Amino acid sequence: VQTKSWADVVAGFIEGGGKFITILKLRRKSIEEIIPRILQADGEEKYVATLDLLYLFREEPRTRNSLVELFGLKRRAPALPLQLPLSGGRAAGAAAPSWSVGDLLVSLDQPRFDEDLTDFILSRYEEEMATDLVDLAADTLPPLRRWLAGQAG
Repeated sequence: VQTKSWADVVAGFIEGGGKFITILKLRRKSIEEIIPRILQADGEEKYVATLDLLYLFREEPRTRNSLVELFGLKRRAPALPLQLPLSGGRAAGAAAPSWSVGDLLVSLDQPRFDEDLTDFILSRYEEEMATDLVDLAADTLPPLRRWLAGQAG
């Protein structure tokens, strides 16, 4: 009975660890796809990508780590004892993206960006969802900008 129990515990760690690494890689890949859409697209595509980033920034605890790795920034907090490879779409040693954290900050801090994003949400989504999305933008965009400014400076 003990052998079976310990085997199940070990299997749980192995399976759980594999799933955890897969989730981190998928999140990193999502962010790698979102950032260029924010920087290069206009209109609906940019606003949808911005909402995606805001959701991940607010709801997913390791989004900041993914952004730090993506932009090649120095970590401000002590590193975790276990460093996971999150190369996702880029091979180790591959060139960093041609855009920077400052580019993302400038893109999200354009004059009237908040108003235009709110207008997009109100014109595109039904009332219940629009309310949640406006709250997401209002509550998360300022902290995201502050975090990006702290990373850029």
